[in-house]
Order: sequence, then structure tokens, then C-alpha cells
Amino acid sequence: GTDPLDNLSVPTDTDSDGTCDALDPDDDGDGVTDALDSAPLDNTLCRDADGDGCDDCSSGTDAPGNDGLDTDSDGLCDVGDLDDDNDTWSDADEAACGTNPLDNLSVPTDTDSDGACDGLDTDDDNDGVTDALDSAPLDNTLCRDVDSDGCDDCSSGTDAPGNDGLDTDSDGLCNVGDLDDDGDGVSDASDSDPLNMFICADVDNDGCDDCSSGFFDPANDGPDADGNGICDSTVLDTDSDGVPDNVDLDPNDPNVCQDLDSDGCDDCSSGTVDAANDGLDTDGDGLCNAGDPDDDGDGTVDAIDGCPLDPLKIAPGPCGCGELEIDSDIDGTPDCVDGCPFDNAKVEPGDCGCNIPDEDLDLDGISDCLQSSDFTRADMNVDGQSNIADPIFLLNFLFQAGPAPLCFDSTDANDDGLVDVSDVIFFITWVFSGGSEPPPPFAACGQDPTDDGLGCPEFSACP
Repeated sequence: GTDPLDNLSVPTDTDSDGTCDALDPDDDGDGVTDALDSAPLDNTLCRDADGDGCDDCSSGTDAPGNDGLDTDSDGLCDVGDLDDDNDTWSDADEAACGTNPLDNLSVPTDTDSDGACDGLDTDDDNDGVTDALDSAPLDNTLCRDVDSDGCDDCSSGTDAPGNDGLDTDSDGLCNVGDLDDDGDGVSDASDSDPLNMFICADVDNDGCDDCSSGFFDPANDGPDADGNGICDSTVLDTDSDGVPDNVDLDPNDPNVCQDLDSDGCDDCSSGTVDAANDGLDTDGDGLCNAGDPDDDGDGTVDAIDGCPLDPLKIAPGPCGCGELEIDSDIDGTPDCVDGCPFDNAKVEPGDCGCNIPDEDLDLDGISDCLQSSDFTRADMNVDGQSNIADPIFLLNFLFQAGPAPLCFDSTDANDDGLVDVSDVIFFITWVFSGGSEPPPPFAACGQDPTDDGLGCPEFSACP
């Protein structure tokens, strides 16, 4: 549509691609055809195909994945991304909770993991008691004691005043604050057995416990054939287990009577009624193991505890239950399976034993400690002399990662079959305190008369 004979009449070519706008399907060269382009003459505006609130051509070309600041690199620009830093907390929640929505390491505190940050959550620990009334708003096992029984109502992990501790008589008051634990009508202070409703006292001195019926009733405390108010005590407890025959599951067996604490063990398993000592109780919580869901009291129920009787483990590990995973030499192998528990370079003694490297300096396929040259004892650094430089050499090897001795036999100054600090002490005592001189070979080169396995593959001071 321009005049080919007029050099001032030229076609419009917005994107300078050599095709005039009238014939160019993409006038601004942003990669979006004019028909779909919201601004066909502006290459920084075109559309928002990914619906993230940022124009796909904001970079000068159609690039939905690069159309604005995208903190978490999820393809949505921050303008339209509900969670800019991809930390699972929405930007709106982070703003309300006071954390940085552009930093995935800055996340709201949510003690009970209910999706509401503590700053907005009225019950941070989700124990059923609002923070305003909770004595420990971040601990779901502590909250209050509305029934004033001396036990925290949340001891079970949720607000449950009726289930806040051992309650022998099931009256809703835990034993700690219950003046009559067994509910027999006699206060614990006056009750001869405060946890057994069938035993309390014998105020009428008729030989029958006044609570034999399960409640304090001296006039009805046992069979009374003549109706004189005095029980026939001779037939009260046939097996002498402390439980009246009329409530004894087996009146003739002292090891069978009842299970008042419902722990799965008979209260008379010891031969007399004693609910607190009626079976093995590993964690000492008053429930015998047979009825205790967590025998060792480590917080992991026996059903999923690999070591149900070991409070320090929930899985056997290399050492098994009941044994600590101690690693004395810090080599990553517990002592229980480490053949050299005090040598961090070995887990098995090998040819030369613990604390002695299995070296083969002459590369003949035989460990040096199994070969032996002539040597002189106490010449630890193999310089042809025995002087203060020798114990210094050994100390450097033992404690400063210094070079290993060329001849372990010559380093074993006291010939005890070990190369350790005792050799240093022996050497210094000999030189400075008149101690015994080193065992042979000392004055002249020779072989070790002691078969100790140390070896001496190389000793240049001896021909």
C-alpha cells in the first residue's frame, strides 16, 4: 500500500523482520500471532496462557515459564503463585503468621501440625484446651486439672479428666488425688490395702475383713451361719491368698484370685494378693508386661518396638537388644562386631593383629609382620643407636599419626609382644632411672627369641 516511486513512502515493519505489518502475521515478533495477541504492536504484551497473572511476553517474547519473578521455579510467576517459595504454606498464611513468603526456610511454627500456625491457632498443642486456659499450651500432655484430682487432665494427650491417670475404682478421680483409691468406703489413710476393695480393716474383730463384700460393711463381712453378726471366719480365705473365698476366682489356689488392675496378670500370682507385684514389670509402671502395651516404657508400643524390653532401643541394631552400640575407636563399626574395637584402621586383627598395620613394604605378598630380619631391640627409628630419639619416634607414631616403624620387633622395647606406650615407659626408665636393659637381641643384631608375631621385615642397621 505504499508508493514504489516515492522513497519517503515506505511500509510499516514494527518488528523490523523485513515483512511489512500488513503481510506479517506477527507484527511485533513476540511469537504470538496478531490474531491472538492482545497488543500486536508491543512485543512485551500478548496474553496470559498459564493464567498466573503475568503477561507471557513480559520478557519480549512468548515465554510463559519466564514471564515474571518465580521464586520457587514452579513455572508460575509470584504474582499469580499462591505459594511463592513452595514451602507448602500459602503466601497469605505466611503473611498472617509473620514468616517470609519468599523464603522456604522461613515457615510458621505449627506445634500440632493441624495446618494453622501457632499465632492463629487457639489450641497450639491440639489437646482440646484453648491456649488461654492451657497451663502448657505447647505440650499436649499438660493443660489443667479441672477435677482437682492431682492428675493433669491431658496426661493421656488430650483433655480427658476421667482418664488422667490410674483410677483403681473407676470413679473418675485418679489415685493421686482420690482419698479412697479402691472405692470401698474406707479412706486410703485408714485402709490396710488401699488398692483392694475387698480388704480394708476388721473393726469388729470377727476375723473377717469388713470390706470382704467389696464395700465397708462390718455386719456383712462374711458367711454368718448363726446370724450373730460375727462372720464364720474359718471359711473366709481357704487358700490364704488375702482374697475372700466369695470373690476369689479360685478359693483353693493361692496363685489365682482376681485382676483388679486389669493388667492381664492375676493379682495373686505371687501367692498372696499384691496387684503391684503380680508379674514381670520391666518399666515399673504398675502394669505387668502381659497387659502393658509398652513393656519398657520408651514411648513405642511393643507391637512395633523391635526391642520391647530395652528402653534405649526400638530396633536391635548390630549388637542386638539390651546392648549399647558403643564404638570406642569411632570407626563406624560397633565394638560388639569390631574385631579391633580400639583400632580405627581395622575391624579384624588380620595378619599382624590390632593396632599394627598389615603392611607389605617389599610387595612380596606376605605381611611384613610375618617376616623377620636381624635387629637390635630398642632402636625404634632404625638409626643404629638407642637414645631419646627412639621413644620420641614411637610416641609420634602412636599419638600423632607419624610414620610406622620399619621393624616392630625393635620397637617392642619390653618384649611383651605389643607396641604401645609401655615401651616408651620401659625405655625411659632404663635410660634415666637405672631400669632393666632391653631383652635380647640388644647388644648385637639377632632374631627375636619371642614368637610374638610382630615381625621385622627391614632393619638397615643390621647387615
